[in-house]
Amino acid sequence: MEITLELIPKIEKALNIKLYNTQIEDLINLKNYYPKGRRSGKTTVYIIRLALSEGEPLQIYNFRSWTDRLARETNYTSWFEHQFMDIRESLRDNGFAVRKLLRGN
Repeated sequence: MEITLELIPKIEKALNIKLYNTQIEDLINLKNYYPKGRRSGKTTVYIIRLALSEGEPLQIYNFRSWTDRLARETNYTSWFEHQFMDIRESLRDNGFAVRKLLRGN
């Protein structure tokens, strides 16, 4: 799905968040101007984009293969799985077409 400026308020409402300007710019124009370090909003944008993307269903038993970090970071992978599922479900519950998931291997 192409994310446009008109969709941003709907995404924010669905997720009950206010996106930073850098996140909005990234979602619309694929421009990464984030400050260095943690808590910049990169992962939230990555998850939104992934949840709204088209393509083959994502295999949820294999989150490590499609997180935005190294596959060896077990704690991060668990956190990412929870965040992805939360964001995906919120978007779906608010009328967005989200990426399908495969639950088995």
